[in-house]
Amino acid sequence: MAGLPGEQFLQEQQLCEAQDTLHTMVAAIDAMDAEFQAQPEMLNDPEWVRSAIAHMAQVDDTARDALFHALDSSWEPDVFATFVQFFINPRPAGDEDMGYLQRLDRDHYTLLKRILAESAALGEAGWPAPPVFDAATSYQTFVLARRGLPLDAAWQQSTLIPRLKKLAGQGDLPMAAVAWYTAASPEDLSMQASALAGVDAPWSGLAAQTKRTEALLTALRKAPDAELLPPLTPEPCGVQKFTVEPAPKAGNQTRAGQE
Repeated sequence: MAGLPGEQFLQEQQLCEAQDTLHTMVAAIDAMDAEFQAQPEMLNDPEWVRSAIAHMAQVDDTARDALFHALDSSWEPDVFATFVQFFINPRPAGDEDMGYLQRLDRDHYTLLKRILAESAALGEAGWPAPPVFDAATSYQTFVLARRGLPLDAAWQQSTLIPRLKKLAGQGDLPMAAVAWYTAASPEDLSMQASALAGVDAPWSGLAAQTKRTEALLTALRKAPDAELLPPLTPEPCGVQKFTVEPAPKAGNQTRAGQE
């Protein structure tokens, strides 16, 4: 935690950089959402389904790229941990306490499940499979669905995962990707990700995703004593400074002292 005046000024600079990163991300995602929501929903139209999945995948990539930006920074542990907390709250008391990425995953999965469960555009496969859909759409759907597994394990175990295994048996999905999807532990996931390194694109991207997540978790474990500062917001910081104050003991307050 910052103590001396020079250390506090450095922390303020880092907080400002972190908040500007969030502002840029949220502004970009809001613009993407506005453009997509201007289209009428056509659940049974293959072109709309493709567009919806591509939109969610683009937003997902934008948010996670911003999160993993922290790995390339030289922020002190308190700033790093506070930045990550904006995206992921490990112990949310309710929907309002969920991190930005947690809410995003929930909202995307809600729409994705409607597509997978109801869209006639997917045909008997119940999946965006060839010849109507290309490998990119199938991959994007696969990644988004996996984000939703912790939210809807019962339906996925009873319905979606058997569907994925059938598609893999038909050659429409890589067997290694399904093994990655159903990995039962972080160790198993890491092992399955290694097996995916030799798979053709876009499926080899699962290995890269796994490595980035592991790197983030490793960085967090290296700073076990990091103190969470008052929550960051997606408001622009620019040349303004933060007054660093102790984190509130209760409630979900925004950062105190932003001028």
